Amino acid sequence: MLLFLFLQSVESQILSNIVFNFPSGCNRTEYFDASHLLCVPCRNGSVPSFDSFGCVCSPRQRLVEVTPGGPVCQDCPPGTFSAPDGLSCIGCMGRPNCTTICSPDSVAVYRKTDGSLPEVSGVDCVRCTEGTRPDASQERCEKCSDRLCLCTNGNNDTSCPTTLNVISSPSLSTIFLSSGDVISTRINATTLISSAKRCQLGSQTDCQALGNICVLQNYQRDVQTACTIFESISNVPAVNQWASNMPWLFYYSTDAASELQREGVIDQIFKFTKDNYGDLDILAARYTLNGSFMGLDPISDGSAQLCVESLVAAHKTFSFGTRIRQTCHLDVAELMRHEEPVFFDLYLRFTNTQGQQQMYPLPVLNQNIRKTGGYPNREERPAQWILTRRFFLVDAWSLKDMETGNWTALRYAARLELNVEMVNTRDGKIYPPYVRVAYEELRTTEIVPAREVDASFSIKYYTNPFRHDKDLEIAMAVLSSLTVLWSALRAYSWGRRAGKTVFDIATLIQFLLFECSSLGDVFLFVTTVTVCWLTFAYKAQTFLFYMQLTPSQESTLMAYLIAAASLKLVALLHKFVSLMLTETFFIDWEKPKVLPRADLDRPASLDPIKFDGAKEQPVVIWRTYLVANEWNELQNYRKTSMAVQVLAMVFFLDFLQWKDLAIWQPGFEIDPMLSSFASSRVSRMAVSLFFYFSIGFTQWLLNVFIVERILLDPFHNFIDLCSIANISVLSLSHPLYGYYIHGRSVHGWADTGMTQMNEFLQRERDNLVGMRGLESGGELQTYFVSLPLSFRKRYTELTTGSSTDASGATARMQNVDPTTIQISSRARTHAAMNRFLQDMVEHSLPEVDYTIRERTMVEAALDIELSDSSTLGVFTRDHSESAFSACFVYGNEWAKLSFEALLFSIVFVYTNSVSLAAVTTYLSAISLRTIASTMSTNHLVKSSLVDHRFLI
Repeated sequence: MLLFLFLQSVESQILSNIVFNFPSGCNRTEYFDASHLLCVPCRNGSVPSFDSFGCVCSPRQRLVEVTPGGPVCQDCPPGTFSAPDGLSCIGCMGRPNCTTICSPDSVAVYRKTDGSLPEVSGVDCVRCTEGTRPDASQERCEKCSDRLCLCTNGNNDTSCPTTLNVISSPSLSTIFLSSGDVISTRINATTLISSAKRCQLGSQTDCQALGNICVLQNYQRDVQTACTIFESISNVPAVNQWASNMPWLFYYSTDAASELQREGVIDQIFKFTKDNYGDLDILAARYTLNGSFMGLDPISDGSAQLCVESLVAAHKTFSFGTRIRQTCHLDVAELMRHEEPVFFDLYLRFTNTQGQQQMYPLPVLNQNIRKTGGYPNREERPAQWILTRRFFLVDAWSLKDMETGNWTALRYAARLELNVEMVNTRDGKIYPPYVRVAYEELRTTEIVPAREVDASFSIKYYTNPFRHDKDLEIAMAVLSSLTVLWSALRAYSWGRRAGKTVFDIATLIQFLLFECSSLGDVFLFVTTVTVCWLTFAYKAQTFLFYMQLTPSQESTLMAYLIAAASLKLVALLHKFVSLMLTETFFIDWEKPKVLPRADLDRPASLDPIKFDGAKEQPVVIWRTYLVANEWNELQNYRKTSMAVQVLAMVFFLDFLQWKDLAIWQPGFEIDPMLSSFASSRVSRMAVSLFFYFSIGFTQWLLNVFIVERILLDPFHNFIDLCSIANISVLSLSHPLYGYYIHGRSVHGWADTGMTQMNEFLQRERDNLVGMRGLESGGELQTYFVSLPLSFRKRYTELTTGSSTDASGATARMQNVDPTTIQISSRARTHAAMNRFLQDMVEHSLPEVDYTIRERTMVEAALDIELSDSSTLGVFTRDHSESAFSACFVYGNEWAKLSFEALLFSIVFVYTNSVSLAAVTTYLSAISLRTIASTMSTNHLVKSSLVDHRFLI
């Protein structure tokens, strides 16, 4: 039977655990108290009745006295039996049943006035006197066994209440809706008061009915309602002590915060297993509107919720640790069929450490409760909450007009939420769970059978957020502080490479832009690690240690995610602008050929100065155009393919349903039955970021270590092309800093036919020519360059002359196309620039000279130059032969990949649509690439001084 652990008396209710059993578990000396779900011993010699809901005298006993605590019985002497009236012991000589038919208020008399038994044919029907009533078979007048009978039959016993301090008022028949409106109902004030009186006299059914009306009135106690009558009957003193026949509706002896933070009352360690320790075993005691007890049953079949996906899903709903968020659309016609509401009291059944099954009553947080005009249960602070015990799902009874058949309103539980908070010790213990319920109403015009309404059912698990909040704050504070130092170092390096001698506004702007990039990386790193660890560690654990985050914590992480995306967008635009403004020039080493005179087969000398009459053949420009086009095509080459990335995300998350890994449940099971179960913004963020980076880094590794090493390496191929074309490349990412590719041909020239070119290559294979490297006897062709200030001065003079093109008026005067004059001017500047850079590389300009050295480990780690190059330039060897890829998107893959991952994650988190996130991310990437490609090409034309008409 059900028994409070700390029960002091039947009349005393203590908020604690209940030993679990069903009514059938009461022994032969106990009856089942439906008000408190208790097995209570029958006293004074009485025995349980046939239905176990009360106490009576046995057939071998006679009734001695009726008391408020039950009947007092006495065993009959041996050889005798209880008379049919139960008041004495006799030896029945008549028929076995000794029955006859009498009027409802009468019984058959089996004894004569002298005490002898009458003949069977002479049985008389006699009206029962005051204080007695016919039994169910009308065989005897029995003394009243309860106060209701005693006090309604004219008994003047002092134990009978003479008055119930209730005055009939309109408020007894009203209900306060969630909107604040007060409307009349079917609740009859006269009937309510009559039930209250019967409850006061001891009728448990009427007490249950009175409590149910109180629930329908949303526990309203500011005016006279069923709740105020209920409280006046229960005579609640300063401590929580109830009358034994009253149902439990309110929490009086404790405030909500204390009640919900009680440790140790649920003495079970919950685990992520498939046994009894891995389930929330919740039972519901159900009552009809008139107070009848319907039974105590598990709610895993969905009987206590409006939204049930399926019977299989309903059973999995209460697997411990599974976060549920079920929504559904309900037909109003279905709600209208609920003729009377059913009321629920919930209990958590568990097995304590001694192996004994117990139950704990679950409090209810009804958000429709009004107090002094406000709604305390809608506040965030538990100290303001009012906890109750009973709730209903649908009320299509109280607000219906029986004469017209129309509804004034129809109420239903729009949101039902079970909250489970873990104890901070992380040992698998939980605080008392509680149910949050919010009702909504449909008014007269909205009650249309074809209409649909939304409802939801959810189960949430959480813990005190203080620890997670502290860890997050510490990580963000420490790493964010380091980003300031790193950004300052990068700004200092930028200033040196730009030729800045003092800190100015431009350097400050660069510092802020670098800080955006670094801070965005910190936000992304901390957020990704946090959400992935919490989500996947939560699923992998057996003993509950890692917990889900609270809504406020999720909002904090989402704010970091959005901030990271915004910062990374700024950093990406900064990087794109830097790449677009990179100055690149293609140095052509080819020497002009000398054409022979017509009267000689060939000139005596290739130098026209030494040979009179010889002419120079211009250097072929097609090699420069070819190299420039290849350089331009490298602008959009990436380590990862955007199309492959989004298609893989759709395949894994949508087609294989791996997005269901975001569901908060134990294990990594992907079950289609759980498709409507609850994920969260944090878990969706974890799944999207984890798979996006996993796919992206997989592409990165495959491309760099397999494709480029075995199939195609565009950057090393470009270096080979430069050597064959006899063209070097100087690309300046900063005014005084950049990259140099030495492409001077070891054969001396490149303008030749196919046959001779083939011979050149064969000679290289046979090591019959010198090395390709810039240094004598070396093969290294790629360098970091830090140039002196004099270089920038001369470079700017030449480019400034190039920008002063012929005007349109001059073109009209000469009757030529303006482009022709523009390219003609640019060609002259190109030749001058080419000679200048050739002389610089060949150390022919003392004022623009350089040295060659190795890059130190510190310089490589910090990406900074420690030597002074303001007067003497420095060419630092690049043994990777790929450092110049920093001039392209390829060398800045992280800037794009990280922003695209954040964009995909944000769209997926807020829409839960993988397809929409994929399309949005792909279109944004393509748009940015198109814009950046166009602007980069335009600037390449400007800086390299090539003819834009041949750059495709």
